[in-house]
Amino acid sequence: MECDSLEEFEEQIRNQLDNGVVTSDGGAGADWMAGYDLEVIKVD
Repeated sequence: MECDSLEEFEEQIRNQLDNGVVTSDGGAGADWMAGYDLEVIKVD
């Protein structure tokens, strides 16, 4: 995954969690997952 910024990376991860996780009956992650906060921290 190539990203130009940390914010773009966080957005792509959030999108994968919300839309890329699918249940066996076709439900998206945002439909069945509990709410969450996502914070990505860069460590050098």
